[in-house]
Amino acid sequence: MLAVLDKSNETEKYSAATFLVNAGIQTLIDAQHAIAHNQVMVIDSATLITGSFNFTKAAEEKHAENLLVITEAPELVKAYEQNIMAHAAHSHPSGRQASGPSAEIPAAMTGRDGDIHGNTHSRIYHLPGCPGSAGMQPMSLVTFGREAEAQQAGYRKAKNCP
Repeated sequence: MLAVLDKSNETEKYSAATFLVNAGIQTLIDAQHAIAHNQVMVIDSATLITGSFNFTKAAEEKHAENLLVITEAPELVKAYEQNIMAHAAHSHPSGRQASGPSAEIPAAMTGRDGDIHGNTHSRIYHLPGCPGSAGMQPMSLVTFGREAEAQQAGYRKAKNCP
């Protein structure tokens, strides 16, 4: 899972970044935009959720919000995924640290066997088993499920990967 948030989430004391990091979700900050007013979720590259709904308790209980769930529209889902990855490509990992008893670095930040590991600073990705893949710093690590995702996000393959 991946979340891309605007830079306000880096400075607010309690932000969505804090919640997402504590939930073990890889959280990136798009510092190129003051406000990222996108309320979008892409689930399993098949379902798109969008609208004005802010995914907060207040939105659920007090505000007049709308939410649209779109299925069976693969080209539209792909377009939204590409937009998310374009913002992820110029984002950096959230500086928020998980707190509480499960404050270890979540698997989404450290990567799992089979994931493609990208370095947010160098914009280089490594395939599983390539030299350097396992030694990346967690705060500069982004994971991709497929090489195409890494390339769409603006990363290039490490020269020492076959």
